[in-house]
Amino acid sequence: HNLGNLLLVDSIIAKRLIRIRLERSIQLVLTSRLSNSIILIDGALRPSVFEDYNCTINRVIEMSTLSNNDIIGLSKNTNMTILIQFENLLKILPYSACQDTSSVIKSLARNMLGNNLLVKLGKNENEYVLRADICSANGNDLECLGRLIGNDILSRSYPESLRIAHHISTFTNTEVSSLKGFISKSYGTEVVDQAATRRNILGVSFV
Repeated sequence: HNLGNLLLVDSIIAKRLIRIRLERSIQLVLTSRLSNSIILIDGALRPSVFEDYNCTINRVIEMSTLSNNDIIGLSKNTNMTILIQFENLLKILPYSACQDTSSVIKSLARNMLGNNLLVKLGKNENEYVLRADICSANGNDLECLGRLIGNDILSRSYPESLRIAHHISTFTNTEVSSLKGFISKSYGTEVVDQAATRRNILGVSFV
């Protein structure tokens, strides 16, 4: 009830809840239908208060283990300044490398899942260093990272499949209009033109 009231007054939180629940649903379906695969997740492997009770990241990991899937959560940056010195060390290496930072991360952040590493997947110097949370089915994180490097194209250490996923997961203007029309027709709501509202209230238009 309290969460519902909060969603009514904060659109940012409402969008985040929708995104997280949709992502978890897709991840759970993938883990149940795939086997012996690597499932890449954008962001840290960490439970969220916005998850549905029956569709959590813990459930996704549990299902992945049963299906012999590896899960890797990749974060492009981190707010933990203590990890920057580790990043600098990995950047100068002329080959792929990783550093186990589980003890550091788990001491600063609660509820982190899997083994927490800093990884440079590319083989050149000064490539991006990513944070990787890994839940491998057989417990071998290095083998899991090796399979990822061997089966994906890397662009400055970032997997191409995850980069493409970012692009194809966005809604086009046509899709947004279709969703608005469906909601309006199904639930009797009225679509408010935000630009027109601003113009009517202020009496002017802005470019």
